[in-house]
Amino acid sequence: MQEEIKATLEKVQEEMRKYADRKRREGTEFKVSDLVLLSTKELKWHMKGRRSEKLTERFVEPYKVKSIILANVVELQLLPTVMTQSS
Repeated sequence: MQEEIKATLEKVQEEMRKYADRKRREGTEFKVSDLVLLSTKELKWHMKGRRSEKLTERFVEPYKVKSIILANVVELQLLPTVMTQSS
């Protein structure tokens, strides 16, 4: 009985892995001083003064990569006007 349960669990795990990996892709590797676009998806300061979020740009200005913290986390060199706006 335990072997049947183990086999069933392995089958289910494999199916879940297959569906999870369908949209997964390798990340882009950035280097210091590369130019990257910043997504506005989570930026609330960018939405201020706009009529509609629907009409807002999806990405803003190319920013220079200041340092690489982790493989998928980089620090950007932002403009002074961007850094002063907060809420």
